Amino acid sequence: MAKAAKAPTTEELEAILKANKTLLAQTEEQMNGWRADILRLNGQLATAGKTRGNLEQRIVEITNTLFVRAALQPELLAARSTYLKQVRCERSDKISVRKQRELHAGNTMAFASLQADCTHPFVFSYDGYGGSHSMDNDDAYCGHRVCTLCNLHETSQRTSIDVYSTLVEDGTRLVRRDLRDNKRDRFSNEEWFPTEFLQQLFEASAGDMNIRWPKEIPPDAVYKV
Repeated sequence: MAKAAKAPTTEELEAILKANKTLLAQTEEQMNGWRADILRLNGQLATAGKTRGNLEQRIVEITNTLFVRAALQPELLAARSTYLKQVRCERSDKISVRKQRELHAGNTMAFASLQADCTHPFVFSYDGYGGSHSMDNDDAYCGHRVCTLCNLHETSQRTSIDVYSTLVEDGTRLVRRDLRDNKRDRFSNEEWFPTEFLQQLFEASAGDMNIRWPKEIPPDAVYKV
């Protein structure tokens, strides 16, 4: 028959209790150290994350700026300039109707050629609207994009989601939202800006989602044909 285990003495129990309390205190101290390390590391992660975000944004801004400065092809700019001059001649009231018809035919072909050759590097974007879903008022409209160099227009495939087939963001163009008033009126308008002004505009908007318009647009910075 096995002997019954000897019960620990009071002194032994007190020693075990003291040892466990000491171990518990050491464990708490170690855990407090880990908590402090976690707080310190979280702070470092937050700082590093902010720094990373700033660096990524700066990289995008510089990349956009370099793109703006290299995007315009001399041949395209020359064709654009010639086309606009011919359109102004066509719409002059100082030429004959016959001459206007001749110029119109040539300008129609030149316009199609300009749009076909353009790489559409600078694009204005206008958000669509899904509508208020009122039974009495269908106020929904699609989104819209337009190339600022050749005035190629494109309407989104759906009203509430900007899905396009032509002027997509594929790394060969900058698409920026134009938040000016009366944007729906611009869907069918031909709005032409001097290329120098467009470069300044898109460079000022580098890294942004929206066009950063100057407080005042010079009177000679825009004309319609």
